[in-house]
Amino acid sequence: RTDPRAGADRNPDTAVALVVSKGAPVDVPDVTGLSIEAATAELEAQGLKADVLLARINSPEAQGDVAEQSPGEGVEAAEGDTVELTVSKGPRMLIVPDVTGRDVDEARSTLEEAGFTVKVDRPFLSFSDTIASQSVDGSERAPEGSTITIRTKGL
Repeated sequence: RTDPRAGADRNPDTAVALVVSKGAPVDVPDVTGLSIEAATAELEAQGLKADVLLARINSPEAQGDVAEQSPGEGVEAAEGDTVELTVSKGPRMLIVPDVTGRDVDEARSTLEEAGFTVKVDRPFLSFSDTIASQSVDGSERAPEGSTITIRTKGL
């Protein structure tokens, strides 16, 4: 469009402002968790371009998949705009604390503080709160945020 609008009277040598379209609006899709190839194809299908950044980060996403994108999902961009993709190095591997012999509450707290989620498995008719075993042994490594199952002693 122009300012002033077409057909308006203007003096010679007077400026006219031109407003140029960026292109059709496009909703940016969420491509996190997809492979770079799949994310690029999805973005291109929406009329967008992908720029894979050199930096890699730890994330819950599998190694080599998209961990972050900018702009993010739901943002309106213009057709032809570029979405920056950051690739995952995979989750950080953390040392699992040994919680055998501890009570359930202490074991849960210790594991959660170390970066894990906890599932408690109590054998049928077990009234013990003492941990007998854990799904990943103490001093072993497990992905950050993964679930460690702790089992209480039986009768």
